[in-house]
Amino acid sequence: MEAAVGSPYSLVTAAKLSIDTFNQAASQRAELSQTEAAQHDELVALQARTDTLAAEFERLRSHKDFRFARETDDADVFDLPQFLPSSPQLNAQRMRWGLQDGES
Repeated sequence: MEAAVGSPYSLVTAAKLSIDTFNQAASQRAELSQTEAAQHDELVALQARTDTLAAEFERLRSHKDFRFARETDDADVFDLPQFLPSSPQLNAQRMRWGLQDGES
């Protein structure tokens, strides 16, 4: 009896290549799964750390005399730096207030 389609050698080779391809895909999927699990664990740890820092910040912020290092007694008042360029609107406002260019 003759083979109807191709030789048995090519079928065996194709079957081996298919099995190798399947095994390689399964191996890559396993590696990907392990990587995803590691990233998930890292994100969980980072979220826990973030929650801890947020709780600590809120605890510190709840003290009535808490201030950031940049805050002063007059926290709502601040001076603009002198190096900012002048604008026509700012110059007009200064003229209305009777201020010179260097004054704030």
